[in-house]
Amino acid sequence: MIDSKSLERKVLARKNLVEKIAKFSEDTAVKYGVVIYRSEGSSHTHIKWELKDVSSFSFLADLGHCMMGGNDLHIWHLGQEVFHIYYQCDIKECEVKVFEQGKWISALGRLRKNIGKVMARIKKEKDAQKEKEAAAYAETERLKRIETEAKRLGLR
Repeated sequence: MIDSKSLERKVLARKNLVEKIAKFSEDTAVKYGVVIYRSEGSSHTHIKWELKDVSSFSFLADLGHCMMGGNDLHIWHLGQEVFHIYYQCDIKECEVKVFEQGKWISALGRLRKNIGKVMARIKKEKDAQKEKEAAAYAETERLKRIETEAKRLGLR
Protein backbone atom coordinates (compact mmCIF):
# COMPACT_ATOMS: atom_id res chain seq x y z
CA MET A 1 0.00 0.00 0.00
CA ILE A 2 1.29 3.46 -0.91
CA ASP A 3 1.61 5.81 2.02
CA SER A 4 -0.25 9.11 1.84
CA LYS A 5 2.90 11.26 1.58
CA SER A 6 4.18 9.25 -1.37
CA LEU A 7 0.78 9.40 -3.07
CA GLU A 8 0.57 13.13 -2.41
CA ARG A 9 3.97 13.66 -4.09
CA LYS A 10 2.89 11.56 -7.08
CA VAL A 11 -0.38 13.48 -7.40
CA LEU A 12 1.42 16.82 -7.25
CA ALA A 13 4.04 15.71 -9.80
CA ARG A 14 1.38 14.39 -12.20
CA LYS A 15 -0.75 17.52 -11.77
CA ASN A 16 2.22 19.77 -12.58
CA LEU A 17 3.16 17.66 -15.60
CA VAL A 18 -0.41 17.57 -16.94
CA GLU A 19 -0.76 21.35 -16.55
CA LYS A 20 2.57 21.95 -18.30
CA ILE A 21 1.67 19.61 -21.18
CA ALA A 22 -1.83 21.07 -21.48
CA LYS A 23 -0.65 24.67 -21.53
CA PHE A 24 1.99 23.90 -24.15
CA SER A 25 -0.35 21.89 -26.37
CA GLU A 26 -3.12 24.51 -26.26
CA ASP A 27 -0.74 27.42 -26.88
CA THR A 28 1.03 25.55 -29.69
CA ALA A 29 -2.18 24.48 -31.45
CA VAL A 30 -3.63 27.99 -31.29
CA LYS A 31 -0.43 29.78 -32.31
CA TYR A 32 0.71 27.50 -35.14
CA GLY A 33 -2.34 25.42 -36.02
CA VAL A 34 -5.27 25.97 -38.34
CA VAL A 35 -8.92 26.40 -37.45
CA ILE A 36 -10.79 23.32 -38.67
CA TYR A 37 -14.14 24.17 -37.04
CA ARG A 38 -15.74 27.37 -35.83
CA SER A 39 -19.26 27.88 -34.52
CA GLU A 40 -20.69 31.04 -33.00
CA GLY A 41 -23.24 30.32 -30.27
CA SER A 42 -25.46 32.82 -28.52
CA SER A 43 -22.92 33.31 -25.76
CA HIS A 44 -19.85 31.32 -26.76
CA THR A 45 -17.57 30.48 -29.65
CA HIS A 46 -16.62 26.85 -30.24
CA ILE A 47 -13.32 26.54 -32.12
CA LYS A 48 -11.17 23.54 -33.03
CA TRP A 49 -7.50 24.21 -33.74
CA GLU A 50 -5.39 21.49 -35.33
CA LEU A 51 -1.66 21.20 -35.83
CA LYS A 52 -0.35 18.10 -37.58
CA ASP A 53 3.04 16.50 -38.05
CA VAL A 54 5.33 18.60 -35.89
CA SER A 55 8.32 16.46 -34.90
CA SER A 56 6.12 13.32 -34.84
CA PHE A 57 3.38 15.08 -32.83
CA SER A 58 -0.09 16.28 -33.74
CA PHE A 59 -2.31 18.49 -31.58
CA LEU A 60 -6.02 19.25 -31.37
CA ALA A 61 -7.41 21.98 -29.14
CA ASP A 62 -11.21 21.74 -29.08
CA LEU A 63 -12.17 24.86 -27.14
CA GLY A 64 -15.39 26.47 -25.95
CA HIS A 65 -17.91 23.64 -26.32
CA CYS A 66 -20.66 25.63 -24.62
CA MET A 67 -21.23 28.89 -22.79
CA MET A 68 -20.02 27.29 -19.56
CA GLY A 69 -16.71 26.33 -21.14
CA GLY A 70 -15.73 22.81 -22.01
CA ASN A 71 -12.40 22.12 -23.62
CA ASP A 72 -10.62 19.02 -24.89
CA LEU A 73 -6.90 18.84 -25.61
CA HIS A 74 -5.48 15.91 -27.55
CA ILE A 75 -1.91 14.96 -28.44
CA TRP A 76 -0.88 12.20 -30.82
CA HIS A 77 2.66 10.89 -31.06
CA LEU A 78 3.65 8.71 -33.99
CA GLY A 79 -0.04 8.40 -34.88
CA GLN A 80 -1.18 7.17 -31.46
CA GLU A 81 -3.17 9.29 -29.01
CA VAL A 82 -0.98 9.67 -25.94
CA PHE A 83 -2.69 12.54 -24.10
CA HIS A 84 -6.27 13.75 -23.79
CA ILE A 85 -7.74 15.93 -21.10
CA TYR A 86 -11.10 17.60 -20.63
CA TYR A 87 -11.56 20.71 -18.56
CA GLN A 88 -14.47 23.04 -18.04
CA CYS A 89 -12.84 26.39 -17.33
CA ASP A 90 -9.58 25.81 -15.48
CA ILE A 91 -6.88 23.39 -16.61
CA LYS A 92 -6.01 22.84 -12.93
CA GLU A 93 -9.35 21.06 -12.55
CA CYS A 94 -9.00 18.90 -15.67
CA GLU A 95 -10.01 15.28 -16.04
CA VAL A 96 -7.34 13.10 -17.64
CA LYS A 97 -8.89 10.84 -20.28
CA VAL A 98 -5.66 9.48 -21.81
CA PHE A 99 -2.12 9.64 -20.43
CA GLU A 100 0.12 7.02 -21.96
CA GLN A 101 3.46 6.28 -20.40
CA GLY A 102 6.48 6.29 -22.65
CA LYS A 103 9.14 8.21 -24.49
CA TRP A 104 6.66 10.72 -25.91
CA ILE A 105 6.91 12.77 -22.71
CA SER A 106 10.64 13.44 -23.11
CA ALA A 107 10.18 13.97 -26.88
CA LEU A 108 7.48 16.54 -26.12
CA GLY A 109 9.84 18.22 -23.64
CA ARG A 110 12.46 18.58 -26.39
CA LEU A 111 9.84 19.94 -28.77
CA ARG A 112 8.69 22.39 -26.11
CA LYS A 113 12.23 23.75 -25.74
CA ASN A 114 12.70 24.07 -29.51
CA ILE A 115 9.22 24.88 -30.81
CA GLY A 116 10.29 28.21 -32.32
CA LYS A 117 13.14 26.63 -34.27
CA VAL A 118 11.03 23.65 -35.35
CA MET A 119 8.18 25.83 -36.60
CA ALA A 120 10.64 28.16 -38.38
CA ARG A 121 12.15 25.14 -40.15
CA ILE A 122 8.70 23.85 -41.13
CA LYS A 123 7.72 27.29 -42.42
CA LYS A 124 10.94 27.52 -44.42
CA GLU A 125 10.29 24.09 -45.96
CA LYS A 126 6.69 25.02 -46.82
CA ASP A 127 7.79 28.34 -48.31
CA ALA A 128 10.43 26.59 -50.42
CA GLN A 129 7.81 24.12 -51.65
CA LYS A 130 5.43 26.97 -52.51
CA GLU A 131 8.19 28.75 -54.43
CA LYS A 132 8.98 25.55 -56.31
CA GLU A 133 5.30 25.06 -57.18
CA ALA A 134 4.96 28.71 -58.23
CA ALA A 135 8.03 28.41 -60.48
CA ALA A 136 6.65 25.22 -62.05
CA TYR A 137 3.29 26.90 -62.62
CA ALA A 138 4.97 29.97 -64.16
CA GLU A 139 6.99 27.72 -66.49
CA THR A 140 3.85 25.84 -67.54
CA GLU A 141 2.08 29.13 -68.27
CA ARG A 142 5.11 30.39 -70.23
CA LEU A 143 5.11 27.24 -72.36
CA LYS A 144 1.36 27.60 -72.98
CA ARG A 145 1.87 31.20 -74.14
CA ILE A 146 4.71 30.15 -76.46
CA GLU A 147 2.59 27.32 -77.88
CA THR A 148 -0.34 29.69 -78.45
CA GLU A 149 1.97 32.23 -80.09
CA ALA A 150 3.52 29.51 -82.29
CA LYS A 151 0.04 28.43 -83.46
CA ARG A 152 -0.95 32.04 -84.15
CA LEU A 153 2.17 32.50 -86.26
CA GLY A 154 1.63 29.26 -88.17
CA LEU A 155 4.57 27.45 -86.65
CA ARG A 156 2.37 24.63 -85.30
